[in-house]
Amino acid sequence: MRIKSNIPSKLFAAFAFLFLISCVNFLQAQNATSSPYSRYGVGDLSSKTFVTNRGLGGIEIGLSIPGHINYGNPAAYASLYFTTYEGGLDVKQYELKTNKAKHRTNTASVSYFDFAFPIKQNKWSLGFGLLPYSKVGYLASSESINSFGDSEISQYEGSGGLNNFHIGTGFKISKRLSFGLNSEYIFGVINNDRIVAFSNPYYYNTSIKSNTSIGWFNFNFGSQYRIDSLPFSKSDSIILLENKITLLRDSLVDIIRLNSGDTSQESYRIKNQLSQEIATTTLMKKNVVLRKTKSDWHLVLGFVASPSTDLRAKNSTLINSFRYGSSNLVISVRDTISLTNGQRSYVRLPVNAGFGFSLIKGSRWIFGSDISIQQWSNFSYLGAEDSLLVNSLKVNAGIQFTPNDRDVKAYWRKIQYRLGFHFDSGYLKFNGKNINDKGITAGFGLPVRKAGTVISFAFDAGERGTTENNLILERYFQFTFGFTISDRWFIKSKYD
Repeated sequence: MRIKSNIPSKLFAAFAFLFLISCVNFLQAQNATSSPYSRYGVGDLSSKTFVTNRGLGGIEIGLSIPGHINYGNPAAYASLYFTTYEGGLDVKQYELKTNKAKHRTNTASVSYFDFAFPIKQNKWSLGFGLLPYSKVGYLASSESINSFGDSEISQYEGSGGLNNFHIGTGFKISKRLSFGLNSEYIFGVINNDRIVAFSNPYYYNTSIKSNTSIGWFNFNFGSQYRIDSLPFSKSDSIILLENKITLLRDSLVDIIRLNSGDTSQESYRIKNQLSQEIATTTLMKKNVVLRKTKSDWHLVLGFVASPSTDLRAKNSTLINSFRYGSSNLVISVRDTISLTNGQRSYVRLPVNAGFGFSLIKGSRWIFGSDISIQQWSNFSYLGAEDSLLVNSLKVNAGIQFTPNDRDVKAYWRKIQYRLGFHFDSGYLKFNGKNINDKGITAGFGLPVRKAGTVISFAFDAGERGTTENNLILERYFQFTFGFTISDRWFIKSKYD
């Protein structure tokens, strides 16, 4: 008696999960971003894409890979065959540059956790997970001369961010068309502090500490439509089998018509033989079509949209006047100017929509591109609009090549190689200049033998902003480590 088991993949899953959990406490102490641009809006928006997508330039809308979770379009849940778990870590290096100075910093953070399982294989799946929505982390200062000729220094500091806990589902309403929905709960705390200090000791300095707690629901809708190449360009073998089926059916119709009153055993034998040949040939055609579909080209078109949402918010603000102590470190509070505690308001997220496609050749080639827009001009924070925010346009493109995913001799031929490009016009505009973001990506996936697992790496090198008009240029390099575990869960062990 032998028990069929998936022990290697389950052990790897347990190890990977414990590894990520052990990193959480350390990474929570690290700044998730160090960008001065995170001062605006709700901070730096985090990528919703997982490591596979990131290596492909961030494409997601038209991408549907059965062995991976594609959170960017919930309709892709419908393509899952097995229970799938994904997790990832980010490490990012910044170089902040102005016309006068440079500064480098590093950040590390947990990137995402996601789990999905099929309710009905390749037709209907359910998933849930946690990932960052935005990150706030900045420390900046500016100096000016007031109307009395004294130096005035303004220091800005921010921290925190928003998280995204989501439950999503995707289902096929036909062989080609699928729909999906992600229900997100956006929550977190954003801290924005400001100090106005004077060089003249006769002035009182001012400290403003603002703490905003945010939490409410947001929804994303998605659809995908698959077009196979076979209906447009059938192979010779399929045409031959279709012709044979047509001839057999015509022969059966003729025999039934000519021998309508014949109930002899010979007539029955001939009719039964033709029926069996039709069934056998039809099955052969079905197998050929299935084999050709897996190895031939197919096109997936995708669309996503999310309506504007008002997140509930509570703001607490404390304004003090103070003076520095003799060491310029100890603060002596003089008076409380204003105190508001738990004032209710809202944060309005913008409408966004996108369209994308992917062209897939069997398991060897994937090429895709996305274009999406976000209406940040309608964004408001605690009921106040920001004139610096503008509508943004985002474009992504990527390609993947796998030499031979079934090669048993040369492991390098089973590796998934990825390249990509991304451009974002940005939702910030200073002095007539958009703070755009552009970069190139690369990545690869390493399948783990007999474990149903792929370990993936993605690299993203790019820049955001400009040094023109006294602005800041960010150059960054981001490394993402992630893994995908696919297994047959919720199925009893078999004995033979």
